[in-house]
Amino acid sequence: MPTVPEPIRGKSFVIVRALYSGPVEQGAALIGQWEQWRAPVMNGMRPMSFSEVATVSNDPTNPMPSLSSGGYVTDLSDDAVETILRYVLPAGGPPSLIFAEVRHFGGAIARVPADSSAFSHRDAPFVMHMVGVTPTAEAHEALAAHIAAFKRDLAPHLLEGVYMNFLDGDESRQRTPNAYAAGKFERLQALKAKYDPRNLFRSGFRRFVFSIIIMLIVLFFSRGLMGDKEISFQRLARKLTRKTKSASAAKGGDVNA
Repeated sequence: MPTVPEPIRGKSFVIVRALYSGPVEQGAALIGQWEQWRAPVMNGMRPMSFSEVATVSNDPTNPMPSLSSGGYVTDLSDDAVETILRYVLPAGGPPSLIFAEVRHFGGAIARVPADSSAFSHRDAPFVMHMVGVTPTAEAHEALAAHIAAFKRDLAPHLLEGVYMNFLDGDESRQRTPNAYAAGKFERLQALKAKYDPRNLFRSGFRRFVFSIIIMLIVLFFSRGLMGDKEISFQRLARKLTRKTKSASAAKGGDVNA
């Protein structure tokens, strides 16, 4: 493929992606440990503005046929690493996955109280994301089977919970409850039943309203994803109530209609 740079064409690599939000000198010192350990074939580490943060992952900007999955990883023992390598770099043929990425979790995420929001599984040390291209129905079926076998063999090193942002298709609909700790999914269902009893908003994850997910995301980022300003169930309920009353008043209708 002419679009692939010559140094990496036809090869497999371990890619280290990192982002440090703080003084450039401190970030450079941390990244320098990786650069000194192994000389990189290509090095894209550099100072950047926050508006460029998306280039770290550099996801495609146009739609493409693909299948994504993931899970919370409990450890990176020799057995876990060997299982990951076996499915990412299979012997005797081209890899089915474009990548399987293990990201650090915990840290500031884990320091937020567990009952502060719907987001759960903050104590997981790692989260894994895997993606493959599926240009045909047959390719989709084959990749789904490959991912299922991968996660089955990696099961001793996975938590029961899931991170919904990494799941696609049937898995995302079937495992929605697993994304939340006990009681939180039920509270989201209660919000759905109260504010959308006729299921007007139904294009989203199974059993609760897509608009609530979008609102959660907007509120999380508007108030800070981590820390004591993170949105709570009570704040969400108050905002939804105000929005419902405002919409009803604008139409001159009954709030309870």
